[in-house]
Amino acid sequence: MLLSVIIPVYNSQKYIKECVNSITNQTYKNIEIIIVDDGSSDDSIKVCKELMKKDNRITVFTKKNGGTSSARNFGLKKATGDYITFIDNDDYWDKNNAIEEIMNQLEKTKADILLFNSKDNFVNTKGIVNPNNIVDREDIYNKDKNEFLKNALKNGLYYRAVWTKIIKSSLIKNNNLTFEEGMRNEDTDFSAKLMLLAESYDYYKDVFHVYRKGHETAQTSKPVSYKSLNDLTVILEKYFKEAEKIKDLEFKKCFLSYLAFPFSVWMGQVGYFDNKKEEIKKMKKYKYVLNYTYDKRVKLASFVCKIFGFKNTCYILNLYMKLKYRRGKR
Repeated sequence: MLLSVIIPVYNSQKYIKECVNSITNQTYKNIEIIIVDDGSSDDSIKVCKELMKKDNRITVFTKKNGGTSSARNFGLKKATGDYITFIDNDDYWDKNNAIEEIMNQLEKTKADILLFNSKDNFVNTKGIVNPNNIVDREDIYNKDKNEFLKNALKNGLYYRAVWTKIIKSSLIKNNNLTFEEGMRNEDTDFSAKLMLLAESYDYYKDVFHVYRKGHETAQTSKPVSYKSLNDLTVILEKYFKEAEKIKDLEFKKCFLSYLAFPFSVWMGQVGYFDNKKEEIKKMKKYKYVLNYTYDKRVKLASFVCKIFGFKNTCYILNLYMKLKYRRGKR
């Protein structure tokens, strides 16, 4: 089976070589690497073309700057693999036989989506932090879709990030799935689409994806923007409406449990809005989602809400987010 790896690149001359080499060094060789340079103003394209000369599995495309979603969508049009995955241009894989083991699993299960975990590399403090939710495949894998999702959500393993998933190409192409362009929180949106469509899942237990944080261009180093706040609002309201259409009650619990965590993020962002009262009023219509607590983080937010009330919980979560952002900047 052929795996397509899509890498959107923007001003990443410092990190892109390590990213690409971590893919070409995989023991599994049936990989196509699709690099989409999204109008970089540094030497990223030069580095990428040098890499392409050394490995014929690499193809480099250039396009006018349009954002991560636009670059990924461009890559999806070019992908020819049986399965597709994504990696950001500053991240990398640190286990050379991970993809071989994953593809061996998928040969057997034929799953629509395989989930895997991620570790953090805090560049500013030079430390790699492993996740605290590492579980064996036997603890999460279940051929029943709803049971799998329930287990994944309880262990915090159905991430919003698309780079923690390997996805059957036909699931994407047969349903014309694309990333919403011109918005932030696009991964929250895309992963919700995937959950609504996928019928089978698998899970790979070893943590090999490294998420680089704390450097000058990392998203985690940037303050929250109004655009990002508004986009999350739009996404959540859209999928709360989609949830109303779900007939399978067990799956509906899973889907609402997925939405519950970004909802708690939305609550925590209230301090960044100018019209805080209006935003809290809008949020309160959906506070029922805090009853869907497969995700342990949501369970905590729900508990706090019962003690301090909805409005106060919004401000408590906002304080927590600000402290977390400051720690990430150090």
